Amino acid sequence: MARVRRGPGRCLTRLGLLTALMLAPALASAQADAQQKAAAEALFEEAHQLLIQGQYESACRRFEQSQEIDPGVGTLLYLGECYERSGRVASAWATFRGAASAALAAGQADRARIAEERWRKLSPTLSKLVLLVPQEDRAPGFELLLDGKPLSPALFGTAFPVDPGQREITARAPGLSTWSYVAEVKPNADYRSVQVPVLAAASSTAAVAAASGSSTEGIVRTPPMDTPSPAATSTVDHTLAFVVGGSGLAAIGVGVIFGVRAADKEDQSKADCPSSCLTEEGAELNESARSSALVSNISYGVGIAALATSIYLYFSAGPSSDVARATSPGLRLSGNLGPGTGLVSLSGGF
Repeated sequence: MARVRRGPGRCLTRLGLLTALMLAPALASAQADAQQKAAAEALFEEAHQLLIQGQYESACRRFEQSQEIDPGVGTLLYLGECYERSGRVASAWATFRGAASAALAAGQADRARIAEERWRKLSPTLSKLVLLVPQEDRAPGFELLLDGKPLSPALFGTAFPVDPGQREITARAPGLSTWSYVAEVKPNADYRSVQVPVLAAASSTAAVAAASGSSTEGIVRTPPMDTPSPAATSTVDHTLAFVVGGSGLAAIGVGVIFGVRAADKEDQSKADCPSSCLTEEGAELNESARSSALVSNISYGVGIAALATSIYLYFSAGPSSDVARATSPGLRLSGNLGPGTGLVSLSGGF
């Protein structure tokens, strides 16, 4: 049987088909990459226009999407700028640091320098949060979440930068109650310390929720144990200052009454007691004057001590607002005390 010889053209055709099959995935991947880059570029352009218009929230969201699809140093720099303009200083700081590292890895020295300058400039303005977690809570399965995202145990008890605003803190563990608290972090280097409580059994939490009529089962929302309201503390201190000050003024008033009485009795006894008392009536008047003078002096002393305490309580509490600070009055007190006499000068007010 004669053998059929295959021509070179047929072999080349098979080789071309094999090459096409091998290159097909690479071509498809390149096409997909091109589409991804086009989408990322469109998102970037939209974000840039929103940034110019001052719509920072939408602009940041578009920059984030663009960076997720096609990561780039330039996108990171614009994203950091967007975060900073929207007041998310910690996010801007972290993004600029990431951009500096990425630029160095890509050999983009100029961009790395710009990014480094930006994060160093933001560093002194960072607001920080420290979460104190008791050892009893640090059992297997325990989670501490910040704004819904799990926090690394390495950050427990460590101050770390956060964006200003309301930050929700949640602690949870299997079989235990879920504790939640919203901390208000202020801008410009604020520092907040929040003490996470020891989590109670879930059953007792459910009973408490049922007793209070709460519709959220197993969740306890309480303020941190070591952060009382500054406004409430200031109000209590000021009220106490007013009470003590009023008591001091009343004591001084008693001192004035007895001082006048002592002076009057002393004047009446002078006729019978030029040096020593000649009559029983004179002796009684002289003794009454001395007693009144003693009561007067004690009342003056108690009153002045109470006023001094009141002044200390008032100003140590500090004004609770800018208006109170602007209208905080002054108080001046002077006195002249002696047996049977008393003079107090009080000006100003609380």
